[in-house]
Amino acid sequence: MTNTRQINLNTYSLAELRLLNNKVADQISAAETKLLEEARRRIHEIAREAGIPIEQLMANPRKERRSTAIYVNPDDETQTWNGIGRKPAWIKVWLDGGIPLADLRAS
Repeated sequence: MTNTRQINLNTYSLAELRLLNNKVADQISAAETKLLEEARRRIHEIAREAGIPIEQLMANPRKERRSTAIYVNPDDETQTWNGIGRKPAWIKVWLDGGIPLADLRAS
């Protein structure tokens, strides 16, 4: 912060406070825009130096990845599991009943 002088807001009227509030909001918006533009410029520069196209850098590989159902509940085919993460309750029920996981594989 460059200027830390204190302002006694108690001396301002409601209209003056609203005007001041609008000016502050405008300054915040302008500062955020400037910061965002500088960040974008730096990101583009780093990508260019690394030889990476910006589109590739900004792509979200998690979004593009589709998970395929590996296991399906024989009683309710809308219940599937891709084998990643915690086992769903329906898988545990089948396993506890003595059914091997391989028998639940999607065809």
